[in-house]
Amino acid sequence: MRRNRSQLLSWFKIMSVLIILLAASAAVAGEATPQLEQAAGEESRAVCLELQKTLSALFRTQAANGAYRFDGGDSLLLEYPLAATLSLEIHNTLGDLSFTSSAIASVSRYIHYVLMNEDADEDCLAERSAASSGPGGRSSIEDPGYNALLSLECMSLSQLCTAVKKPIDALFWREEAQLIAARIVEATYDPEARYFFPYDNAAQERLRYVHAASLLPLLFDRRAGDNTAEHAIRRYVLGPEYFYPETPRSFLAWADSAARNPEAIDADRLFKTAALLCVLHHNGYAEIGERYRAQAALALDSLRDSTGARSSRPYAAALGHFLITGRYRTLFPLYNSMDILRELVLEKRPLDDPEIVKLIESTAAVKRVLCGEAASGDAGVLEEGSLEAHMRGLYIAVSRLREQLKVITIISPWKESAYFGAEFPRAVGRLLDDVVADLRRAENILFAADESASGLRVSCELRDDRLVPEQKPQLAVCVTAGDRPVRLRSISADIPPQRIVLFEGPGGTMAAPGDSTLQFTFDAPVRLPKQTGIYPFSVSVSIERDDGTTYRRNFVKGVYVEKPIAFAVDFPRGRILRNFDLPIAIAMKKNTPRSVSAQASFYSPSGLSLKEGCGAAISMDAAQDSAYLSLHVVSPQPCRPGSFPFVIKLFCDDDEMGLVSGSFFKHYQWLFAGPFERGPAGDRERYEPEKRINLFATFRSGGRTFSWKDLPESAYAPNGEILLDALMPDGGVGFLLTVIQSAVPQNCSLFLASNASAVVFLNGAAAVQVPAGDSSPPKRATLQLREGLNEILIKTVSTAPPKLHFKLGDDEYLASDEFNNNLWELVEGYRTFITRTEDAVEEPGEVRKLITLSYVDRDAHSVSIIGSFNGWSPDHATMRRVSKNRWEVTVNLEPGKYTYRFLINNRQHVLTKNLMDTEGKILYSLSNDRSASVECFFACVHYAGQPHRQS
Repeated sequence: MRRNRSQLLSWFKIMSVLIILLAASAAVAGEATPQLEQAAGEESRAVCLELQKTLSALFRTQAANGAYRFDGGDSLLLEYPLAATLSLEIHNTLGDLSFTSSAIASVSRYIHYVLMNEDADEDCLAERSAASSGPGGRSSIEDPGYNALLSLECMSLSQLCTAVKKPIDALFWREEAQLIAARIVEATYDPEARYFFPYDNAAQERLRYVHAASLLPLLFDRRAGDNTAEHAIRRYVLGPEYFYPETPRSFLAWADSAARNPEAIDADRLFKTAALLCVLHHNGYAEIGERYRAQAALALDSLRDSTGARSSRPYAAALGHFLITGRYRTLFPLYNSMDILRELVLEKRPLDDPEIVKLIESTAAVKRVLCGEAASGDAGVLEEGSLEAHMRGLYIAVSRLREQLKVITIISPWKESAYFGAEFPRAVGRLLDDVVADLRRAENILFAADESASGLRVSCELRDDRLVPEQKPQLAVCVTAGDRPVRLRSISADIPPQRIVLFEGPGGTMAAPGDSTLQFTFDAPVRLPKQTGIYPFSVSVSIERDDGTTYRRNFVKGVYVEKPIAFAVDFPRGRILRNFDLPIAIAMKKNTPRSVSAQASFYSPSGLSLKEGCGAAISMDAAQDSAYLSLHVVSPQPCRPGSFPFVIKLFCDDDEMGLVSGSFFKHYQWLFAGPFERGPAGDRERYEPEKRINLFATFRSGGRTFSWKDLPESAYAPNGEILLDALMPDGGVGFLLTVIQSAVPQNCSLFLASNASAVVFLNGAAAVQVPAGDSSPPKRATLQLREGLNEILIKTVSTAPPKLHFKLGDDEYLASDEFNNNLWELVEGYRTFITRTEDAVEEPGEVRKLITLSYVDRDAHSVSIIGSFNGWSPDHATMRRVSKNRWEVTVNLEPGKYTYRFLINNRQHVLTKNLMDTEGKILYSLSNDRSASVECFFACVHYAGQPHRQS
């Protein structure tokens, strides 16, 4: 307690001094005295020393596999991996190389652990979110915020390796960072919402909820494009309609929320604020970010008492320090390509000594501009065109190094294998590309300085940032001269490896002061990839002043490439396979103005087939923007229970659009008896169903009377589990009974998993048992099935609702394991048993009647009725032609109201508009301007009197 109190007082002192420093800085218009600078440096050292102790303690918890043991204050780093980022801040402040080396070793092992253990599908994205149970906790969710921080951690680790003169390690971790960043933008960006959403691999869908940390991929603007960043920031940060607890704006608007909720000022809140300020500053919203930062500083001043009372106090102290001093801008090393290049050149020496000296000077000068440390009046960087000279020198050095890469060896092959297959020659090529991209960003900063002084304006917009592969991006470039005339020299665009010159003239095009804006529109003839995702391409506009000074304004635009047809697959009747076929509905949305043909092919290694053959197709003309395609899966006969995997491939004009993989599951037919009250002998107690099977027997237990009954549909789960929570809510003893028929004697594998004590009896003899509380993998045994009928009884004993999974046979050998499980055919007296069971339940809701529906159409070749009563499947209500014009079908329905429509020739949907009920006849006004009389003897009827049953 005394130690916590002293740490708390230390935190208060730090925060108080920092607020005083902030106020003093504002009083002297931002010019700190040497005394104040010294005081600020001392406070920074105090914060980093405390942080160093905390991280060193965390490093000591590392297990042999690389995992950390997160507890107490370290729990923040479980959700927001920041160990390398904070270690880099400690290195920059304290310069402790011993700590830096230990941090590199420890964090490297941890990131390897995460990438190896948290990426089950091996797509470079960790499948873990804040809801995970901890290190190693399994989750199917790929969270963009968490993975963006992993990428930024790799970048911080790369910068740490640069600091200790290990350029090869730095290059390796930068490659990891870029790979993760590319996958985040590709896999989690949603073009409809213009945001990055988590992706659930298990459900194969995006989880559309807005989290503040999901904005972090905007730090990878070279991947997403500045137009993507602008849309997201304006909508979710600056837009007032998105002010909810987890949205970005809620973590920035401290003036609106912090004063009302002081408990929210913790390390989580501080980190999200600092990270979002980094996003704003990096994407050109520095002034807005500074206003939010000032609000946060004032809130920290008034509420610092509550911030210190957190278990994550050391991290809160550091993050609060970053906010108050404005050092959040350097929280992530986004511009370390030139540092790696410098160290790599110093180690490998591919250039002459004078060239190396110039390269070191130039990289330092350009990086100062990129990090905002140099202003337009900086005598050492921008005066007398020195920055332009440095940039020209770097462009020349990059060209020289590209040539040298062809003749020098970056790393020996035997050593390269230790870096998990990294290809270092290509990595160096990508590093040089990043150096060029950083140089272009520095050119933009130089252009902006002149732009604000002279009024020169250059803009570039995409007319549409969502295209299909055959379309061309349409660019609109505008140039407005300021107080001096300018000449437009060239406009170029490129998506690597393509580079296209859109405009170029020997004399250029002049724009005089006061003239109207020069406007150009181009259809950029670049070839877009066919793979769905967001792709960046660069646009460069070259401008020449009247004094001969040349500027270049660079833009990065993100284009979302989508398929000509978007597909959504639905299973109207779920994925439980019964003795009839299952419908699959495919909704298609056309994204291209041309006519297309869509096809769906079906393949199943387990014997499933389609009524349509191998697939189905439909054509969509230019005016049609959507359509539906129906497939009807037919199970093999005989069809044994089990899992039946399948794959649906979708095509558009013979180009593959994607595939959907899944499985249907056919359950065994079960009868259920129970629950019996547990006897004094516990699991060893014998009950009547164990002694003799009699479907018509009546049992008494616990003051209740019950008998065998069909297991209801609600107990069958799509994944093959049997859920007895509705039948045995308080546990007890329950029995499941089924019968299978084998054509020959055979050995068959049995798999049984249960959360309760369970025993399987085969023909009266115990075959396998799962003890109570056994959490091991499913029990596997071999059953000897006899020729003919085999009786399987499962007994469950539990104090809670049981849940079990039962399977016979191997999915890989379906043909050899075929057997019949149709109780209607196998069990003598089963029909009588079902009839007696139904007659025992007199519920009006169970009343059904045969209803005849008719339709008139002389031109139709086939007619089906689809509606809410048959899962919108045309297969279960196919109408038959009873005369030249008339089609009829009879269905068995309960009383109620149903929505339905007609399907003509298996492709044309006839929708109803008007409904009139007169004396049992319903007249519809059809969508194709034809009318037909529909005879319906059961429309919306509520029966009175005795119910009448008819099968």
